[in-house]
Amino acid sequence: MEGSVNFRNRGTGFSYLSTHEGIRVIILKMKVLILTNNPNQGSTARVLPVWVDGLQEAGCRVITAGPSGSLADAFTVGGRAFHRMNTPRFSKNNLPILLWHAFLIRSRFGRVDLVHCNEHNVWPIGSIIAKVHTAATVCHARFTIPKEFGQWAFKRFGRPGSLLWTSEFQKQDAQPWITDIVPESDQYMVKLGLNVQGFGMNSNKGRPIRKTFGIPDDAILVGSASPFRPIKHIEETFEIVKRLRTFFPNVFGVCIGGSIPGEEQYFQQMQNLIKTSGASDWFFTPGHIDDVEPFYHAMDMYVSTSYVETFGNSVVEAMLCGKPVLAYEGGSVKEVVGDVGFICQNGQLHEIVEKAKSWIINRSEMSAVGGSARKRAMDNYNAKDRVGDLLEIYKKVLSDRNGG
Repeated sequence: MEGSVNFRNRGTGFSYLSTHEGIRVIILKMKVLILTNNPNQGSTARVLPVWVDGLQEAGCRVITAGPSGSLADAFTVGGRAFHRMNTPRFSKNNLPILLWHAFLIRSRFGRVDLVHCNEHNVWPIGSIIAKVHTAATVCHARFTIPKEFGQWAFKRFGRPGSLLWTSEFQKQDAQPWITDIVPESDQYMVKLGLNVQGFGMNSNKGRPIRKTFGIPDDAILVGSASPFRPIKHIEETFEIVKRLRTFFPNVFGVCIGGSIPGEEQYFQQMQNLIKTSGASDWFFTPGHIDDVEPFYHAMDMYVSTSYVETFGNSVVEAMLCGKPVLAYEGGSVKEVVGDVGFICQNGQLHEIVEKAKSWIINRSEMSAVGGSARKRAMDNYNAKDRVGDLLEIYKKVLSDRNGG
């Protein structure tokens, strides 16, 4: 290009191409470590393989580090570099093992240029690893950040080079205090999603699921996908299905998800509720499922009764499968769904019941809303579209770190 000047920045491992229009970066050999505490492939972790593949196609070398589990297995089978390590909450007692992992990563893969903490609660660990590697840092907030944790983590271990949000709700929740630590100029919106070209296409996958649970073809299956945590208010999803059955006996319910360490009591409470209500043959809880797509296809409509979601990737998954969504505003859920579903205030389950009744009566409307939901998800929540955003953020963080 006329007027262009190439030069190498030896401190970062990438090259700049200077043009009259500004600085455009071509990533050549940047080495990125993505640190996660998620052992599973589901929900928000679905973006990781897509981002890793996209970054590597752009010329980066990417190493992912995290605990053993289905996510690590998938990365290993796929030939992606993965370092297995637990990511506990930082304490001085586990500092030696964290330092050992930091040096082991450096020994196996060489010094990394940038550490990307995939969840903000691994920031203390990521910051330590970054110091060992003299690397730049990025921290992705995956749920609302408690002020006490944020002030402790970002002040004690240093602030990240950039802080990434997944929704406006999440960002605004922290603005009263976070800008004193990380200026807004270093905060970015990087929404989640998944590979929209490879998810939600085969509606026939739902038939075997319905057959397994004995759900007739002409019945209505109201579904949800959520870990069993009190804030998800799964008992209200159950109540919605229960009320619908008083009008339409051929309504069934399912909630995909398992118990969460430390909150097993809530899962047991839900099992007791189902049992004492005599609902075992019409409300199903199959547990944690990695391959959730067939379950979404089995559903006729998707319900979210969570009071707080910082993004709501399971809602996007349902939309990609063409399912109409009825949900509480739930923090960010109303942002995700937009005007292609039904949203009401938290706790107003009677409104969801009334809307669901109208869709059951008018199934053509229900199908049309599902079609619009799929289009919105395709247009707005393609994880591949975020790869370019990440590259630009990495570029700025590395440039700032090296005085560019």
